[in-house]
Amino acid sequence: MLITFSLLAPVDAGCDALCPATQIRKTPRASASPRLKKSPHHNGGKFQNLSHTPDLTEGATVGSIMWEMLFRRNKRAQPTGLLPSVKTNLFALDPAENVLVWFGHSSYFMQVDGKTR
Repeated sequence: MLITFSLLAPVDAGCDALCPATQIRKTPRASASPRLKKSPHHNGGKFQNLSHTPDLTEGATVGSIMWEMLFRRNKRAQPTGLLPSVKTNLFALDPAENVLVWFGHSSYFMQVDGKTR
């Protein structure tokens, strides 16, 4: 695990240097500025969460998290049994039926009022 991390860390740093996410941090167009400044999330020239959102859980440090990840075996890291799943033919869905299919992580298929996204 440590060897894998040692090999992947420079690759990740190189990708960050060669492919910066400037699009994500891009400044909005001037025409959008008045509308953005009215947002309750806009404060002092930038957007902020309305509630405090810590980077780490209370009592955790980056070092402690790395130690846990690299050297301690988490008993809950893998499910104890099979995860339930339903095989669905998306092409055979009734267009009149509202459907939400979770593919995993952050991938979804939605069908609402005959429209799909």
